[in-house]
Amino acid sequence: LLNMLAFPQDKWGALVGRLSGGERRRLQLLAVLARSPNLLILDEPTNDLDLPTIAALEQFLHENFGGVLICVSHDRAFVERTCTDGVLAFMGDGQVVPMIEGYGQYLDSLDEAEGQARAVSEIARKEKAGAAAAMAVAANGQAASGQAGGKRPAPKAAKLSFKNAREWETVEADVNSLKAELAAAEAAVSAASAGCDYVLVAELSVAVDALAARVEGKEERWLELMELVAEVETAAGG
Repeated sequence: LLNMLAFPQDKWGALVGRLSGGERRRLQLLAVLARSPNLLILDEPTNDLDLPTIAALEQFLHENFGGVLICVSHDRAFVERTCTDGVLAFMGDGQVVPMIEGYGQYLDSLDEAEGQARAVSEIARKEKAGAAAAMAVAANGQAASGQAGGKRPAPKAAKLSFKNAREWETVEADVNSLKAELAAAEAAVSAASAGCDYVLVAELSVAVDALAARVEGKEERWLELMELVAEVETAAGG
């Protein structure tokens, strides 16, 4: 074990106080492994170990350890090389799901969950857009009816505040622009996922969520403005 954890023979009799910080951490690990435990719990083991020690630990766990290993880690390479019987994935909301195929299956499940969430969000956005379009048609129908009855229709958004009137002129284009940005961001996430750059996937996913929230907020504002316009046109038609 001393040789495996890179302790040269001239250090075997050295005082612990004279060892470096890295050597002390290796010595602590060695002391645990030397007891031949049948249960080993490792909490982020690669955080405080240098690369040679991590490689030595992986070798020991793979070739010499016959007990039960429970490892909590964000180090995908370490998990895949040591936890060969699968992983337990914490999916949020108290859900702990066994992933027999390992870390790759966990990442695939995350991608699937994100895709489902985006699909649900897209359906909700389309429903809101449909409701907004129906309201616009109804408002236009009321204005046309007023004109057919000999009543002079008021100019669109004539009685809206200046701020609301200006926003009404651009809100549809703003929604479409945000949707285009969202589509581009989702495409970037897909490309990063295909390239196995999961750090970039996580960063881009934050941007996707932020854009989706902006789209939803802008569409809700569009509905509010449509209601105001309909009220103005109804009042003018009356």
